Amino acid sequence: MGNFLVSITARVATLIMVSILLGASAASQQNDRQLVQNATPTVTNGRRIALVIGNGAYATAPPLKNPPNDARDIAAALKTLGFD
Repeated sequence: MGNFLVSITARVATLIMVSILLGASAASQQNDRQLVQNATPTVTNGRRIALVIGNGAYATAPPLKNPPNDARDIAAALKTLGFD
């Protein structure tokens, strides 16, 4: 009976520690994902401009083919939403 109680106590302690760690991790992730907007942007002429960069040429890595294609696709999607 003594070993059984020690085993159950150890399992409960482990579950508590895991739940604390998971809770802290979830709270940390939630804090990282919060977006804060300090001021309301003012639109003077109704023009919307977007800058899209697709960097496929890194100094310390081989050239990547997809980022420029992804940038073109994002730019096209933004144009359909009214961005210049």
